[in-house]
Amino acid sequence: LSRMTSIAVGAGLVVLPSIPGLLRLLPKPVEQRFLAPIRSSPLAHAAYLRLCWFPYSALRTSLLQAWCSSFIREQCIWVEAHGVRVVDRRELPAPTKTRFVVVSDTHENHSALGQLPEGDVLIHAGDSLRRDSKRLDGPERLRNLGEWLRSQPQKTKLLIGGNHDASLEKLSRREIDDALNGNALDRVTYCENEGVDVGSLR
Repeated sequence: LSRMTSIAVGAGLVVLPSIPGLLRLLPKPVEQRFLAPIRSSPLAHAAYLRLCWFPYSALRTSLLQAWCSSFIREQCIWVEAHGVRVVDRRELPAPTKTRFVVVSDTHENHSALGQLPEGDVLIHAGDSLRRDSKRLDGPERLRNLGEWLRSQPQKTKLLIGGNHDASLEKLSRREIDDALNGNALDRVTYCENEGVDVGSLR
């Protein structure tokens, strides 16, 4: 019985985290039809998240980080008047006009990006944090993010919330500013339903 239990547990640890990935291979309507009864039951949904989705997401993140580490540190997508292309960061020409450096979906892995290309404005366009509304360490995570943003070479830094940034919804604007910046002179500006002036640009 002990051996059979061990085999069953081992098989479960392998099979369960693969379910979300296998479901994503199905057409979207079929995937949603399969997940609908699970999502309708709080107990089943909680079990699916803990046994299937969270392990799958963690494994996917670690594999993607290993695969993409050289790309994200050495290359970037350059958007110019003539089109869009992937270039080596070292081949970027020096800025002659206002240059915007844009990142998003770092999900607390921002340090993996290293030092970003030079520019005038750095925009983090959302999903800087992980989605977990039950965690209460949002200010600490924002503090870490703010330190990284301020370490970048751009003069102006802007942060926009995304659908995974539940911590931002639970904090006031003052709490967000305090967590991001503390007493630092080089400030990160959090933007929510508002415009920002950057020189002559808005």
